Amino acid sequence: GCPAIGPGGLYTDELLEAVKYIAQQPNVAGIEIVEVDPTLDFRDMTSRAAAHVLLHALKGMKLSPFK
Repeated sequence: GCPAIGPGGLYTDELLEAVKYIAQQPNVAGIEIVEVDPTLDFRDMTSRAAAHVLLHALKGMKLSPFK
C-alpha cells in the first residue's frame, strides 16, 4: 500500500525491466524505495513489488559492465 495511488501508472513488469536497465548504467550508485506503507498494503502486494524492485536493481548492478 501507499498513501497516494492513482490510475495510469506502470505495470510491475515494466517497472522491473526499467529498474534493471537503469541500475546497469555507470552513474548509478544506489537505490531508495519510498512510499511503502504496510498498514495500507492489501495482501502485501506493494511490499512484494518493492522487494522485487530491489532484487532487479541488484541484478542490474551485478550485470553492469561498468561495475
